[in-house]
Amino acid sequence: MLGAGGFSGGSSDGADVDALARAVIRGDYGNGVERKRRLGSLYGAVQARVNEILS
Repeated sequence: MLGAGGFSGGSSDGADVDALARAVIRGDYGNGVERKRRLGSLYGAVQARVNEILS
């Protein structure tokens, strides 16, 4: 689930990854190291989904 400014918990299923990827595309998570820090363990899955959406 997305809370104001970030991920607030819940499962890491496809729907969450998709929502997070769209938030990343909007710029809600910054970029580079900041994005990695804010997404934590979900970074790889979210970044892969961002790449799919933008390709």
